Amino acid sequence: MAERIVSYAKGVGLIHLNPNEGIQTGLNVLAMTPEFKEILWRVANERCCPYEQVNNRARRLYDEVSKHAHGNDMLITVRAKDFTPNECAALIAYLELQSTWPWHLDWIVEEKPLQ
Repeated sequence: MAERIVSYAKGVGLIHLNPNEGIQTGLNVLAMTPEFKEILWRVANERCCPYEQVNNRARRLYDEVSKHAHGNDMLITVRAKDFTPNECAALIAYLELQSTWPWHLDWIVEEKPLQ
């Protein structure tokens, strides 16, 4: 998922990276865009998460997200139970950002069950 977001952003010139820079670096470049910051602010507020903490997680998200990749489904399912609230908010912000692109990934959020 993160790989596709970064690959597409590089391919259409939304971000520019050196060939040896990795996926998290690409996500970090996207995180500096005004569009991402606006989305992140809204998502953090909607999910009652502190913006700065979510922003910090966005800049260190790839390692955690890669632990929860399961298969190659056409629909990305963000399982809130697999992430901290701040990680989940950061992941949703990246997915919302790419949702406006012509060749975007479809996704849903599976919230934690109420206890």
